[in-house]
Amino acid sequence: MEDDLKAIHRNLEKLQKEADEKEALENRKKVLALIRLITNTVNTMAPGKIEAIRYGSETNPRITDYPVVKITAVVSKTYLEICTWTINSSGQTEPPTLTVADITKTVVEGLEKIRFR
Repeated sequence: MEDDLKAIHRNLEKLQKEADEKEALENRKKVLALIRLITNTVNTMAPGKIEAIRYGSETNPRITDYPVVKITAVVSKTYLEICTWTINSSGQTEPPTLTVADITKTVVEGLEKIRFR
């Protein structure tokens, strides 16, 4: 009886681990899609003028325990930061819900900051 309970417990742990890995993979896919959306929006708003720089474990494999991807839009020549998005891609939580309109709005606000300087 005790052996049966241990076997059931092991199977439950295995199923939970598989479910966690599947959820983490889905979250990672959502994060990568969000990163592409932000980068493409920045490049569409001001082609050749600003670029999106990504930090963290997404771009640096040596940073293994750094779950956050920080995307910063900067003016190419001066590296003046105009807007930043931080995304948790650890798979522990869902990525933030950002729409194209949200991203476009922050890029436009960043461009306005540059114009006023």
